[in-house]
Amino acid sequence: MQSGQEECDAESLGGLAIGAFELRPIRAGTKFRRAPENNGSLVFAARVAGIPGDEVERALEVVGLLDAMDRRAAACSHGMQRRAEFARELMIDRELLLLDEPHSALDQDAVELVNGLVGKIAANGGAAILVSHDRAKVAAIADRSVELIDGSLR
Repeated sequence: MQSGQEECDAESLGGLAIGAFELRPIRAGTKFRRAPENNGSLVFAARVAGIPGDEVERALEVVGLLDAMDRRAAACSHGMQRRAEFARELMIDRELLLLDEPHSALDQDAVELVNGLVGKIAANGGAAILVSHDRAKVAAIADRSVELIDGSLR
């Protein structure tokens, strides 16, 4: 090994996937390559949060993506990518959830996933803040609402 180089192994890095990239050990640093799995960022989120790895599969099953867990994210529809986002949120216990247009372009099953996620947060004593143009869908799950009208909150 040359001076200034440091060898690292997969064990020390844990083979974590970050977003759509997977850390791969090399001498003198780390390179990034596209991860083949759709669940790479979910595995990373679970590890960071100290959540057992089997929770990734459970969350993907809840959102209907278990059969697609090895599919590249680029090969997934927009709706599937949104469902993967919901899977990540289901795995992690949050006290506050911020959602911007959470029901936008979703089928009815995915709308129910959003509503269930918001309900889970509220049932655990947390809160969700939703920004939406769809008053009816938000009213169905909101305890309180505020409207922005002509620059004023009402």
